[in-house]
Amino acid sequence: MIYRLRVDLAGVRPPVWRVFTIPGAVSLYQLHRALQAVMGWGGGHLYVLEIGGVSYGDPDPEFSVRNAKSFRLKDAAGPGGHFTYLYDFGDGWLHTIQVEEVRPLQANETVPQLLGGQGACPPEDIGGPPGYAQFLAAMADPLHPEHEEMAEWIGGQWDSETFDQSGYGKRLFSVARIAHWARTGS
Repeated sequence: MIYRLRVDLAGVRPPVWRVFTIPGAVSLYQLHRALQAVMGWGGGHLYVLEIGGVSYGDPDPEFSVRNAKSFRLKDAAGPGGHFTYLYDFGDGWLHTIQVEEVRPLQANETVPQLLGGQGACPPEDIGGPPGYAQFLAAMADPLHPEHEEMAEWIGGQWDSETFDQSGYGKRLFSVARIAHWARTGS
């Protein structure tokens, strides 16, 4: 079965969201890798998926986190379901995920696919949504006391509205191909 998921990054303006397809048979770890690809995160921080009151991520019995590699998306979430994905416990990037559709793989359909989205992924280690808001304010005002420092740190200009669907889509497909879960209907 193919899942169409919508992921929204909570607490940021302008909005950042993505819609993509993924096989329901992927592990929750593979879903994490797919989320990293479509959002644009670098993957250098801890994460946890919270589905139905159960936490999945890198296993940690002290904090009741189950091994994301041992559970499949299709067994954890169904049609109309919703759950959260927290990336980078320090910055606290909370994503809300909605299962928009669950259906069979169609003839000649390639999965995964990034179907749409909006907004640039915030820079890593910016301080979460509050730090991102401060960063955007500094970047928008050349007279802001931190403008030059932020511009140098980010490597020039920043456009929070930029969404590179082709680039993020290629990242997603690459993750799937390397892990052998890309599918094409016949």
